[in-house]
Amino acid sequence: MRHIEETTSDKVISVIYTSSPSFKDSFYATSVFTFSSGLIQHMETFWAFQDEQPEWRKGISEVY
Repeated sequence: MRHIEETTSDKVISVIYTSSPSFKDSFYATSVFTFSSGLIQHMETFWAFQDEQPEWRKGISEVY
């Protein structure tokens, strides 16, 4: 699964789901890119486990 979102700033957000048959865990990698003259100037990536959400968050967010 892959999703790219263009923003109204100079940033692009990319969300990628990663998994492997040889590894039990799966992850979401969310990257925020900043561009200048069509080239990546900066990139931040956040990795998250796909796991159960805590009780307090149920109803206000979804786990995909």
